[in-house]
Amino acid sequence: MFYAHWQSYCTSKSYVWCEKYDTREAPNRQIRRLMEQDNKKLRDKAKRERNEEVRVGKGDLLWCGNVQMGWLYAIVFILGLGQF
Repeated sequence: MFYAHWQSYCTSKSYVWCEKYDTREAPNRQIRRLMEQDNKKLRDKAKRERNEEVRVGKGDLLWCGNVQMGWLYAIVFILGLGQF
């Protein structure tokens, strides 16, 4: 259940700070559309990268540092493996 939640994670941030162009400065509609398309590509790329970081967990059990690390310490303590 816990991992299913994080595997389906999708950020709700808009990533407008990644935009390259200010579409209000476009001289005409055609240029504005091209600017919007480029901005959308940049936003989508940043959003996709962030979602992947969260889903994959950077490939390390200890990546998160909070919940996962806590569970690992609990297992080490229960098994009596000593210092970690």
